[in-house]
Amino acid sequence: MAEGDDNRAMRVLRVAEDGVYYAMAVVLLAAALVVLVYAGESFVRVLDETETAMLEVLDGLLLVFIFVELLYAVRVTLARHEIAAEPFLLIGIIASIKEIVVVSVEAAGAIGDGALFDDRVVLIGVLGGVVLALTLAILMLRRSQTYPSEKADDPEDADDPAGTGGSAAGEGDAQGEDDAQGEDDAQREDDAQLARASAR
Repeated sequence: MAEGDDNRAMRVLRVAEDGVYYAMAVVLLAAALVVLVYAGESFVRVLDETETAMLEVLDGLLLVFIFVELLYAVRVTLARHEIAAEPFLLIGIIASIKEIVVVSVEAAGAIGDGALFDDRVVLIGVLGGVVLALTLAILMLRRSQTYPSEKADDPEDADDPAGTGGSAAGEGDAQGEDDAQGEDDAQREDDAQLARASAR
């Protein structure tokens, strides 16, 4: 009875957890659509304005990418019932690039102001290092998850870990066939000689 109650409680918690994730997915999708519409309006203003509107467009599109990656993370969590690390690493890369764009514009406006310009350049360098580190982390994660085991995938290698048993057996079979053929030829030659002797 207690075990049945525990199973029922676990099912209820799982349903509640999935419900929360579905609600998060709906909110993220709505937010992404709102930001995308706002970015489209900013793009229309690019025709009249220059730097400010373009920065708003880039900022909005990168924010949409972040929402989409979060939505993907929620979808993976619902499908596998486990949290995947790669979407969050991608979100970190996108967020860092987003800040690089903003800080680059600020640095361009701070030319001539030594201290402020130097701070912005240092910040761009730090963000670039973060992007590089996160990229390497993603590559290492993918390599650890998809690195093929050639010996495990090859049935012959799986049966013969040393990789030599199969070839040795093949050579042994070929040698045995040659010996048997030689014996048959010798036997036929002896029979032919006996037949000639009998005829005489």
